[in-house]
Amino acid sequence: MGQPQVLAADAPAACALEIAGQHAAAAEAWRELGCTYQQALALLWGDANAVARALPLLQGLGAELAAQLARRRLRRVGVQGVGRGRYGHARQDALGLTARERAVFELLIQGHSNRAIAATLNRSERTVENHLAALFIKLGVRTRQDAIQRAKSE
Repeated sequence: MGQPQVLAADAPAACALEIAGQHAAAAEAWRELGCTYQQALALLWGDANAVARALPLLQGLGAELAAQLARRRLRRVGVQGVGRGRYGHARQDALGLTARERAVFELLIQGHSNRAIAATLNRSERTVENHLAALFIKLGVRTRQDAIQRAKSE
């Protein structure tokens, strides 16, 4: 069993926002407190965009049951292309990357361009861009340099 999370003294404000139905504000309050799981749970009560923002947070935390709930909600409102969740390799990868995302990440770390990665892996540049976008979400980064820094810190 995991250890109970000690909430910050400001947590009651985030709780009050949730109780009042102000889920977006509550999610922001949880984010500011560094409580990613609570942030994601608050986002689950929002519209499809909020639920879509919650999904990678939940996946990054390994909260698969909550992530399944998010995927189900997205499908229910007609969002197309919602994945099934992690498959075997991603569950075993330290960063939660698929085998192809891991291959792209390794080439990225070596300084390869999208074109070079595509040529090496015999994929289109667009496919490489999709893999990069997915791994940026999983790593919680926005740029190639941030991803490389994250790799160095692991």
